[in-house]
Amino acid sequence: MTKEDGGLQWSKEHNSRFEVSKSVVLHATQRMQADPRDPRKRIPLDRTPLRIASQLIQEVSNFKYLGVQIDTQLNWKEQTQRATANTIKWILQFRRLTRPITGVSSKLMRQLFLAVALPKIMYSIDVWFSPLHKPVDATKNAGSIGSLRSLQKIQRIATLAITGSLHTTPTDLLDAHAGVLPLELALSKACHRAAVRLLTLSKTHPLFQPLKQARQVPP
Repeated sequence: MTKEDGGLQWSKEHNSRFEVSKSVVLHATQRMQADPRDPRKRIPLDRTPLRIASQLIQEVSNFKYLGVQIDTQLNWKEQTQRATANTIKWILQFRRLTRPITGVSSKLMRQLFLAVALPKIMYSIDVWFSPLHKPVDATKNAGSIGSLRSLQKIQRIATLAITGSLHTTPTDLLDAHAGVLPLELALSKACHRAAVRLLTLSKTHPLFQPLKQARQVPP
């Protein structure tokens, strides 16, 4: 920004001034350091303040970029909460259409769910969701278990509305009668499709080498 032919010089020459005061900085890393006051605790790394044109840039713990809420620890809790809140708001409106006499038919409700609600859940899912898997020599599953449970509750509301079933109906039966994939499989399918698409990139693509290295890491 400040070097010769940098961003600030470009903005001045093109009469397009940057509002530096609106800029923020986010340090994305899972590395931690020991707390000087309590060595048993871990705290975020100390960072040198960033200044651009004598303006101190505010440091934030999470930031929305291209519709994805990125946090400093890359645990995606804020993104999960945001995706859950946006989707459940639509699902509650969706449920109002399923009146016994004057409501929309279950066939159309299913299509509406697949065409509108599910894409809201799936948006950038391959970025912030890790499919459930069991690492080698592990006894428990790993992955975005908390995120999956939150999103499964949303799909359950939708399948109850589509089928008109009792609230005590098991989730797997609701998915089967509504004609939708269990959410765990739907999310894994989306992530698998994204992985296949990335692995078909040409050797000249900037992501080719990082993907090649990631393929060699055991699950």
